[in-house]
Amino acid sequence: MVLVWNSRDEKSELVRGNDAVNKKYCPNFKGFSGCTRGAETQEYNFKDFFTGNYEAKIFNNDLTFDKEGFIGRNLSASYALK
Repeated sequence: MVLVWNSRDEKSELVRGNDAVNKKYCPNFKGFSGCTRGAETQEYNFKDFFTGNYEAKIFNNDLTFDKEGFIGRNLSASYALK
């Protein structure tokens, strides 16, 4: 079994600023990725879910947007104001 998810880099000034704007203006915003914390702060302990050994791997998946792409990505979120 493979579990995969994306987390934002909480150290990024852009991510923190984007989070603040969404918290201020988007009533349905609960936090990025369903309010999960970034991968670098996660503790991977799946012993309650799996028997035997498991292995956790973290891979960077940096996304680069131009201005239009960044705005479009934000407006496509379920919590974005219409």
